Amino acid sequence: MTGAKGSFEARLVGSAITLFGVGASLAVFFVSASYGRLLEHVISNLMDRATRDLLVLSMAGAGLVCAALPLAYAAHQGFSEQALARLLKLSRVLSPLLLVFPLPVLFDYHWTQRNEWAFVLAAALFGLGLERSLRGAFQAIDWAPVRAYFARAVRRSPRAFARAPFVVVCAMAIFVGGYFSYFTILNHYRLGTMSWDLAIFDNLMWNLIRGSWFFASPDLGRSGSHIQFHANFIAYLFAPFYALYQRAESLLVMQSVLVAAAAFPFYLLAKHKLGSAWGAVVIVYAYLVHAPMHAPTFYDFHFLTTAPFWVGWIFYFYETQQRGWLTVFFILGLLLREDVSAGLAAFGLFQLFCGHRPRWALVIGITSAVYFVVIKFVIMPLHRTWSDVNSFTWMFQTLIPPGESGFSGVLRTLVSNPIFTFNSLLDIDKLTYIIKMFGPVLILPLRHPKTWLLFIPPAMFTLLSAGYKPLYQTFFQYTSNYTPYVFYSAVICLAHFRDQDAALGLRRYRTEAGLVAILFAATIFSYSHGALFQRNTFQGGFRRIEFKISPEDRKRHDELYQLIAMIPKDASVAATEVEAPHVSARHFCFTMRFAHDNADYLLINIDEAQSGATKTQVAAALATNKYGFVAQRGRVQLWKRDGSQEKNPEGRKALRY
Repeated sequence: MTGAKGSFEARLVGSAITLFGVGASLAVFFVSASYGRLLEHVISNLMDRATRDLLVLSMAGAGLVCAALPLAYAAHQGFSEQALARLLKLSRVLSPLLLVFPLPVLFDYHWTQRNEWAFVLAAALFGLGLERSLRGAFQAIDWAPVRAYFARAVRRSPRAFARAPFVVVCAMAIFVGGYFSYFTILNHYRLGTMSWDLAIFDNLMWNLIRGSWFFASPDLGRSGSHIQFHANFIAYLFAPFYALYQRAESLLVMQSVLVAAAAFPFYLLAKHKLGSAWGAVVIVYAYLVHAPMHAPTFYDFHFLTTAPFWVGWIFYFYETQQRGWLTVFFILGLLLREDVSAGLAAFGLFQLFCGHRPRWALVIGITSAVYFVVIKFVIMPLHRTWSDVNSFTWMFQTLIPPGESGFSGVLRTLVSNPIFTFNSLLDIDKLTYIIKMFGPVLILPLRHPKTWLLFIPPAMFTLLSAGYKPLYQTFFQYTSNYTPYVFYSAVICLAHFRDQDAALGLRRYRTEAGLVAILFAATIFSYSHGALFQRNTFQGGFRRIEFKISPEDRKRHDELYQLIAMIPKDASVAATEVEAPHVSARHFCFTMRFAHDNADYLLINIDEAQSGATKTQVAAALATNKYGFVAQRGRVQLWKRDGSQEKNPEGRKALRY
C-alpha cells in the first residue's frame, strides 16, 4: 500500500523486526553465558551440534515471542495509530537490548588475551551502538513521573541529595587510592619493582633532600644529573613528604594517592561543564576504572604518571576563571616533566581556536611552548654526561633522515615526508593503543571539531616511535600524556552535544545517552585490562602483576632483607634489577647490568647473573679479586669489597663462574 497506510505498515514491520532482534539478542546472551566453551566458539567456530541447535532455536523462539505478543496486542486494538504508537515506543525503549548478545564474550578476559585487537574494536563498537540506541530509548520514555518522584525525594532530604554525588566521588577516590597504595607496595615486597625506574627515583629523592642536584646513581653512576633524561623539577614539592619516610614505598604511595585524587578536579570540571553532579560522577568513575591509568601506577614510580592530578586542576581553574590557582597549578604542571609543557601548549592552542579566553590561551600556549623548547633543547643538553642516546631519539630512529641526528631530524621528516610519517602510524598495535585509550569514552575526543588538537603532542611522543613498543602500550607511564586530555575532551564533547541541542531547541538526549554508554564501555574495557574487576591478566610495565603474596614470596623478601641488614647505610651498593629498589635509599646505588662501579657491596641475584650484561659486569667485578663472598640467602648473594675471600669458592660455585 502507499501513503499513510503504507507508512503505517512500514512502521509496524520495523517495530516487529526490532522486537524480534531484542528477543534473539537476549537468547544469545543467556545461551552464551551458560556455555562453557564460549571462547572456542568465538575464535574457532567450535560448538557442539546440540548447543548450536539450541542457540538457533532459542534465537528464533525468543525473537518470535517478543515480536508476536506486541503484534497481537496491536491486532487486538484494530491496528490503530494509538496501538502502533505504543508499539513503536516499546520497541525504542527496548532497543538497547539489541546489544546484550556480545556481553558474555566482552567480559571474557581470555578473548582479550587471544585477540586484543578484536576485543578493543568490538568493545568500542558496543559503546557507540549503545550510545545511539539509548538516544532513541530516552526520547521514547516519559520522564515526567520520574522527575516528579525525584523532586519529591529531594524535597524530603535536600541536603543529603545535594551532598551524595560528592560523597560518592570521595568514597571512590579513597578506595582507589588505598587499593593502589596497598597493592603497589605488595608488588614491591614481592620483588616486582625494578632498578629502572623505582630505584632511580628513590635514589634521586634520597639525594635531593640532602642537597644533591637531581643525582641518581642507578642510571648515572658516580656523577651527572638526571635532568639530562627528564626535567622533573616538581620533585622538590615531593621532597618534604618523602623526607618523612625515606623509602621507595613513600613514592609508591604518593603516586597512588595523586592518581586517585585527580578524581576531584575532574568531578568539579564535569559538574561545571555539564551542569550535572551525577553526570560528573560518571566521568569520575570512568577515570578511576581507566586501565591506561592503572597500569602505569603499577609500573614502579614516575612523576609523569601523576599528570592527571596537576593537569586536571589546570583545566578546572581555567574553565572557572580562577587565575590565582590556575597560575599555581600551571607552574606545577610545567615543572612536572618537560613533555607536559608540550601538552599544555596544545591546550592553549585549543582554547585559542575555540575563542575561549583567548588572552589566557595565548599566555599558556606561548609560555608552555617556550618552556618546552628551552628545557628540551637547551637545559637538558647542558646536563648531558652520556652520549646522544640519552635524548631518546633512538626511539624514533626510522624518522631521522640519513646523515642527520636528534629531534631536529625527526621534525624535518615530519615536515618534508608526511606520507612516510603517516605510513608509520598504520600499525595494528598503535591502532589498538588508540582505541584502548579512547574507546572507554566512546571515541568522544575525536568526535568534537577541535579537541583533536589536544592530542598532537602525545601522538608525536608515542605513535611516531619506530618499534619501541612501550611508547604505544598502555602498560607504561607514557599514556599519562593522554589521560587528562582524554577525560577533559570527553567532557567538552558532551557539553558540546548539549549546547548544540539547546541551540536547535531539540531534546535528543545525546549527553545523557553518552554518559550511560560511558558507564558501560568504561566497565567493559576496565574488566579486561584494569586492576579492579578481575586480576588475572593485569599488567603494569613489563610484568604481569600479582595481587597476593605467597609463602615463597615472603621467604624471598625475608632472605633479601637478611642480606641488606649486613650492609651499612653509608656503603655504596651495586645491585641486580629487582634487588636495587630495596637498597636505593643511599648516596650510591648502582644498577649491576650497567656497572659495578667499584661499589663497597655487590648484591647479586644469581638467576639474573647467568646471562647478558649482568653476567659481564659481575664477572668483571669478581675478576678484580677485590671482593669477598659474605653470604647467600636463597638465590641472592652478598659480596664485600676488601672483605675476606675465604668463602669465595663457595660463592663462585653457586654462581657457576
